[in-house]
Amino acid sequence: MLFLGPSTVNSLTPRVRGTSCVLFVQAKCDGTVLIEGTKNPPERLRALADNNSGETFLVGLVRVEDPAKVEGELHARFASALARGRWFHPAPELVSFIQAQGQSALHELLGDLRPHSHPEGTITVEEMATHLNVSVPTVRRMVKAGRVPYLRVGNQLRFLAADVVASLQSA
Repeated sequence: MLFLGPSTVNSLTPRVRGTSCVLFVQAKCDGTVLIEGTKNPPERLRALADNNSGETFLVGLVRVEDPAKVEGELHARFASALARGRWFHPAPELVSFIQAQGQSALHELLGDLRPHSHPEGTITVEEMATHLNVSVPTVRRMVKAGRVPYLRVGNQLRFLAADVVASLQSA
């Protein structure tokens, strides 16, 4: 499953602005998943990142005509996994739904970001360290500090080398 961190989500902002959709956002601290409809994904994702004490990852996005209606339908469908408010435990049926419905939009957005760069074409932490001529712990510190864009694929960090270099040059 693809997990997009805040840096990557920021890179995607122009491509989702004005998109009516349902977002699936996972909290790193407890693994719960937020299901929320919105007509302004960039603003909502920024607010979630700012208002949560722990790190959050965009794990799915489904484009819809009526986000409030679809959000309600999804809340009813996954009610047995409700944790609190709009947050749900990552029950197998919810995770399967996200993988089947929400991940394709993320792959598409990443493909639009770099036409020839898909998650399968990303590089590992070790390869990024070699590319930048720094240590692996240094790359991890740059990720933790939010200095470089990254993707989270499962529990592994992945990078689009051109995006990392561009972000470091602009800093």
